[in-house]
Amino acid sequence: MYWEMLPQLGDCIEGFNSGGGNRTWRNDLDLTSQIRVYRRLLLHVVKEYSELADSIIVPCVPGNHDEAVRLGNQMATNSTDSFNLDAASAVAEAIQLWGADHVKFVFPKFDTLTITLNVAGTNVGFIHGHQTKGKTIEWWAKQAHGMHPIGDASLLLSGHYHHLNVLQSGAKTWIQMPSLDGGSQWFEDRTGLNAPAGLVSFVINNGKWEHYRDWE
Repeated sequence: MYWEMLPQLGDCIEGFNSGGGNRTWRNDLDLTSQIRVYRRLLLHVVKEYSELADSIIVPCVPGNHDEAVRLGNQMATNSTDSFNLDAASAVAEAIQLWGADHVKFVFPKFDTLTITLNVAGTNVGFIHGHQTKGKTIEWWAKQAHGMHPIGDASLLLSGHYHHLNVLQSGAKTWIQMPSLDGGSQWFEDRTGLNAPAGLVSFVINNGKWEHYRDWE
């Protein structure tokens, strides 16, 4: 059986409230248009892949830019009150009506930010990454100390920081995924740095990951 996994790691829309509203006049699209574009893109991708694999898993976690309700610069409701999760839920319902029973969407439990799945014998954790405050390995270790499921993952996938980073530490690997956006002129002006748009693919089998490729 051939499985395909299509993680949605949050911030699939830019939103307007994160960062105290600093992006308000920098976005090309209004909020509902952003959500609509993401929903249609995700539906297209899932439908295309659904014809290539026996089973499709779509893990979806919330980010900070897709938080639905903020007061000032703080999330005001709960962690799963997310435009990202809402759009993905709509796609999941459309796929269900379409009758593609081999496609499964996975969402976090209420008010939580993480998902942990056993994929082909490998425990894989999914986060957006904003909760780590730039200290992902330390955060991950504390999750293990606290006996949380993601602490048992040997592979951690995250977004948030927009650039590629692969870090192996003992038996664990953290892959910080690149972003598909066109880069940030604000960040480049501030730091002189930027990261190319890209995505990552690899194969998981019997507790190992291999055939890694970064697509720019």
